[in-house]
Amino acid sequence: MVKTMNTKNIEHTIKHFGRSFFKILLISILRKKKDKVYIAVCLDGGLGDNIREKAVLNELVKMEQNIVIDMYCWKRKSYKVFRDIKNIRFFLMPRALKFTHKQYDIIYKLSMYESEIKRLESGKALTARILKNLDNYKSQYPNGYPHIINTLKMTAGVDNVERFALNTPYQERDLRKFGILKDTKYITFQYGFGSRGQNDSAKCWDFVQWQNLLSILKSRLNKDIKIVQVGLSRQTFKNADINTARRTNFDELCSIIKGSMLHIDIDSACSHIAKALNIKSLIIFGPTDSQYSGYKENINITSSSCKGCWKGVQYNYDSCPKGYEKPRCMDEISPELVANKALEFLSPLHCFNHRYLIALKCQKEYNPAIF
Repeated sequence: MVKTMNTKNIEHTIKHFGRSFFKILLISILRKKKDKVYIAVCLDGGLGDNIREKAVLNELVKMEQNIVIDMYCWKRKSYKVFRDIKNIRFFLMPRALKFTHKQYDIIYKLSMYESEIKRLESGKALTARILKNLDNYKSQYPNGYPHIINTLKMTAGVDNVERFALNTPYQERDLRKFGILKDTKYITFQYGFGSRGQNDSAKCWDFVQWQNLLSILKSRLNKDIKIVQVGLSRQTFKNADINTARRTNFDELCSIIKGSMLHIDIDSACSHIAKALNIKSLIIFGPTDSQYSGYKENINITSSSCKGCWKGVQYNYDSCPKGYEKPRCMDEISPELVANKALEFLSPLHCFNHRYLIALKCQKEYNPAIF
């Protein structure tokens, strides 16, 4: 019998609760070593948030090798993101912290929206260093950093704030069951975002706009260039050659994105996975501020008249912050604009079909390098 997503979530909760109970006992019983610094990290975001939060933990580990980290989080896939950080001891449910908080030298609430650190006077050098960094950053940068990862690093009191690098470990998988062979050329896209593949948020691009975009791309790309849908949305698109949505595990998702010529998305987990895998993305930004949440290496598209009102604050996913029935920032971005930006990037890769090349030549709006 195939298990539904709800059944899997219930099973995960039960197992997570049971495992956390025994880990609470272990944390309480195990004797703390004087040369170790014990850190609790609380996470409440999604997969994309975890990938960005990992950049902070990587800097913590660089600051001091003798640290022990316990992760307090609900998400099943969080383990996949953080599994290569050897300093992590346990993954526990968030509510377990109220029974174990006295065992730590420092406690982070590392959230995208309201990060904070619990100041504990342990007398250890790393703790003093972190608290000193926090005070220095607050005096030098009272308004925070322009990018969310730098802001998180500043809030965490780590040494290296100015630069960041994303990475996520995964095991390369055979993709033949999806119809993707080693020599298959393809671009990927995701419709919606989040663990349920929701598509009714103010930061989502409309279904019809996606349909029109895929239709344009389909008409202009070579037939051997496939369009692959990824993510968790239940919506299907007639112009998608391969639909892997809700059919992949974490390793398969990463393997698919890693082989993509270009990933097209909104601000979502897959966009951060692509960045961590060094895959070029075209991101459609609306209320999410592209300077705050995006990456300069990507093709970032925003409306010219209304944009970026979600920056550094907790926001309401369900409605436009400025009161429009349909967010202008997303509604004003046309499929033709997105298609042109995608095709401009793909042009050196000789991806266009013969009919489109002739049309470009006749209009004298082509790049001669592609002929």
